[in-house]
Amino acid sequence: MGVLFNFEAIDVRSTVVKTRRFFQNDVPQLEQLAGLAVNEALSSPRMDNDVKTTTTSNQAEMTIIKSVDARREIRLIAKAIHRCSPRSQRLLIGQYFKKLTGWQLAQQLAVGHTALDKYKREALIEFANCYAGCGRDIRVKVPKQ
Repeated sequence: MGVLFNFEAIDVRSTVVKTRRFFQNDVPQLEQLAGLAVNEALSSPRMDNDVKTTTTSNQAEMTIIKSVDARREIRLIAKAIHRCSPRSQRLLIGQYFKKLTGWQLAQQLAVGHTALDKYKREALIEFANCYAGCGRDIRVKVPKQ
């Protein structure tokens, strides 16, 4: 709870699980639909070269709209990752986009496996908070009693 604002309490364990699933399940589907990988969005700050076309087919229009929406979401995910601390950025990118092993991540960060697990959880929470700051709240709130 904040001093000036009445912030909702976050269920850390459930938020870590939900954010991990988001990276493992939702992000790959968004990348496929968008035709754009988060890695590409992370490395290219330029806006977009979205397809801008008109068609008479409603199905084709919906496909284009979904693709454009997915591209926007990928860029929003990249923006949220950029807002994370450097360590969290390296962990998230290494784990979910470069597909590094736990051993490789631990070596890259010069930490042991116990510390790595703790930093992974912290990175997932940090991403969830940054993503919420971008307007997409995937955090799990503690129910009010």
